[in-house]
Amino acid sequence: MSQRTAFSLFLFVLIPLVSFAQHHEETKTASHSSHTGTHTHGRHQFGVTIGQTHIPDGLDFGFNLVDIDKDVFVTTLGLNYFYLLPKNFGIGIIADIELEKYFIDLPERELLRENVFIIAAIASYNIVGSGVFIRFGPGIEIEKNENFGLLKFEAEWEFIKGDNWGIAPFVAYDVKKEYNTWEAGLSFIRFFGKSN
Repeated sequence: MSQRTAFSLFLFVLIPLVSFAQHHEETKTASHSSHTGTHTHGRHQFGVTIGQTHIPDGLDFGFNLVDIDKDVFVTTLGLNYFYLLPKNFGIGIIADIELEKYFIDLPERELLRENVFIIAAIASYNIVGSGVFIRFGPGIEIEKNENFGLLKFEAEWEFIKGDNWGIAPFVAYDVKKEYNTWEAGLSFIRFFGKSN
């Protein structure tokens, strides 16, 4: 699947979800936890994510030296788990996999990256009354050619919620020694266990 096709498919799914979310939020009578600063959901939050990762220093796999495009977008799938602590804090793990091949244009070489796996230990804070989660933590990017340490920053906004589920757009930034990446996507969330 080409990157443009994957991004188009992502937008095709995103637009109806946003419309549904707005309609659902307007017709819902009960207020929910993230907007009031208290948790009514379970303490365990499990999420499945889909996104597009932007690699500013990337080169498409099979690039042409005459016509080099130094921006690469790759489809990214992920799983995450968070344990929600009292006072709007949380801890968790984020795991992502990039589903395509690309090169990184380093000063002395081009480094092939293929099906990159990223895992990070994350601290989370829910900004009271907003449904916005700010997250950060250390991690590692694992790939068969070379591994890199990273620091992940993420912001997520839960704007649609059921009794034990939610949908949230997110933006993430990974800082690495060799290169940095941006990711934007959607998280489909399920809550389990007793509430705080």
